[in-house]
Amino acid sequence: MTEDAKKAYRIAHNKINADSGFDLDKLGKEFNSLEDTDFFGDTGFSTGEISDIWDKKDDTSTITESDNKTVIEHVCPECGHQWEQEFNKSSKSNK
Repeated sequence: MTEDAKKAYRIAHNKINADSGFDLDKLGKEFNSLEDTDFFGDTGFSTGEISDIWDKKDDTSTITESDNKTVIEHVCPECGHQWEQEFNKSSKSNK
């Protein structure tokens, strides 16, 4: 396999196993290197998903959701300070 084919295969394989997540900075760089090749469309990602990844690769927030709350973990890119923001999900009753 060529280096470009290996990159596209690796990205597609990881997308199939997406439960583990991605390093968006590394993934964005891999997409950049494949952009002008025949393998860009073989990654398993749509062009919209790739655009979103390019837009989010510098995001320093992580979102975790459970049944009753959402927690956003932030990291300041300047000083490294970390903090969490917690939101309780509202439960609507059917009347």
